[in-house]
Amino acid sequence: MAEEFRANIFWISKKPMKNGERLKIKCATEEAMCTVDVIKRMNSSTLDINADGVDMIEETEVAEAIIRLEKPMAIERFEDTPVLGRFVLERDMDVAGSGIITATKA
Repeated sequence: MAEEFRANIFWISKKPMKNGERLKIKCATEEAMCTVDVIKRMNSSTLDINADGVDMIEETEVAEAIIRLEKPMAIERFEDTPVLGRFVLERDMDVAGSGIITATKA
């Protein structure tokens, strides 16, 4: 059970995601509200770091982020348990992004 974790996210919404935005996260059979803080923007092909300390990510961008849950959820690193290590992010009932958990402690 965790309330905060580190993840790589892929943003697919046309509307950019801003740091601290409140979104719904769905992982396995659980869902909760969360806030997402982007740490680094990454090259989507190589996962090399493009920029540190970014304020938002835009459509088709990949980023490393810290996700803070409003309630504890059962999660695992994707590397250890894939079904508990991947998630989707929703905004206004539409899937806006997806990701994998890289560390269960931010």
